[in-house]
Amino acid sequence: MSSSCPFCEGVEKERLIYAGDLFLVFQDYYPVNPGHILVVPKRHITELSQLTTEEKLRFFELVEKMIKILKEVLHPEGFNIGLNIGKVAGQTIEHIHFHIIPRYKGDTPDPRGGLRKVITGIWGDRTYWREKWTKNRLPSEKIKLISKMLSQELKR
Repeated sequence: MSSSCPFCEGVEKERLIYAGDLFLVFQDYYPVNPGHILVVPKRHITELSQLTTEEKLRFFELVEKMIKILKEVLHPEGFNIGLNIGKVAGQTIEHIHFHIIPRYKGDTPDPRGGLRKVITGIWGDRTYWREKWTKNRLPSEKIKLISKMLSQELKR
């Protein structure tokens, strides 16, 4: 655990969806679309190769369940799932974390190219993006609902 890592220091309660023994699941602070979720190992690791076999299995279980829940609650038509490894790839927090980004019809004029189309132009008008991030944050009631649904799914 790293004391200078925002994920290790703790996530704001209003963003937290799940805190398990191996992973945290929470709403991204700068969501590019409504329902943009992060799945983060509790252990402070920086490389994908550092995940244990158990962590890899749990990660895919959490991603699968989150997709199911987000489909039920937010009704997206698709998803981008990914991670940034290294500063040159856009990683800003040196603690590996996985993005689950719901995609909605019309969220970009042409979705070909996947994730590139969600974030293209992000460094243009900063005021616009701050407004978009604020607008894309889920209200606390939705976070609580998603959290409850994930807890129920993990008990199955």
